[in-house]
Parts: sequence; structure tokens; C-alpha cells
Amino acid sequence: MGTFFFAGVPYKFEDRVLAHLQASITPKLQRREPFLVTWGEGIPCASGHTAIWLTASSSLIFEFENGSAPELNPIWKAVLDWSAGTPEGMWLTSEEDAVQFARTPKGQRVLRLLKQVQARDG
Repeated sequence: MGTFFFAGVPYKFEDRVLAHLQASITPKLQRREPFLVTWGEGIPCASGHTAIWLTASSSLIFEFENGSAPELNPIWKAVLDWSAGTPEGMWLTSEEDAVQFARTPKGQRVLRLLKQVQARDG
């Protein structure tokens, strides 16, 4: 069980969830792109409904119980990356929900678009 600290407040997540959060949040903040992150009870170890506004000046700590981040699921990460760029902000979904979304026609379009952007940006 890892901990995500935002402005000194700890939020507990499974290490696998925390790794995907870190992998999606970090590049956006490096580009100085503020955005909303929301999660609810469907996320392992999360409780209640929480939304936080992240900016490049946000104080964040990602603390993993096992000392290192687990392997990432590229589909889950891509869905989180995409949702972070929407007007509603990043909705932290479960890995299963992200894979389900990726199987839909809209999800397939999102994944194709993300691949094109990644190829362009190198």
C-alpha cells in the first residue's frame, strides 16, 4: 500500500494504482499544465469521492510500500493520460475499467490518437 501526498495530506492507494498516477501526472506538470484529478470508491484503497487541482507548484510525494514502482499497463496509462487532457480532468479509473474503455470505439480512437502524438513527439 503506497501513499500519495498532496499538500501534506496522505491518500492511500495500492502501489500499482500509485505508479500509474505518478506516470500520468508527472509529464503534465513538467509541461506546466494544471488539471483536476478525481477518484472515487471504485479505486482500490480509496475512500469517498476526492478531487484535487494540480499545478506545477503543487507539493506531491509518491511513496511506494515496496520501494519501487510496479510495471505499468500502457493501456491504463494511455486512458489516464487522455482523461487528464479533457475539460473534466483526470478521472482515476480502475485498470479493468480502462481496459474496457479501450475496447470501445471511442477508446480505440483515443488510443490511436495518443499513438500518433507519441510518434510525433518522439
